[in-house]
Amino acid sequence: MAIRFALGASRVHVVAVQLRPTAIATTIGAIAGIGLALAEAPLLATQLFNIAPYDIASFVTGPGILVVVAFAASVPAVIRMLAHESRTVLKAE
Repeated sequence: MAIRFALGASRVHVVAVQLRPTAIATTIGAIAGIGLALAEAPLLATQLFNIAPYDIASFVTGPGILVVVAFAASVPAVIRMLAHESRTVLKAE
């Protein structure tokens, strides 16, 4: 990342590069999870108490929490990356 800064990349671009893998993995996980939950809902319908098998709140809340936790886990790495001066990092390497 220091090389990107040294070559003139903006902070926004570098943050986007850092967060892109998190966004891709989170999206794939959320889509797969929703798909599996939709497939399993009829099988679990007898075990659910006062909840419809296709409860929209459950299908929105689960992936929503996944997205928030994934990006919250990425924030410290981005903050650490932005805190360093690119010249100092390049001299250290």
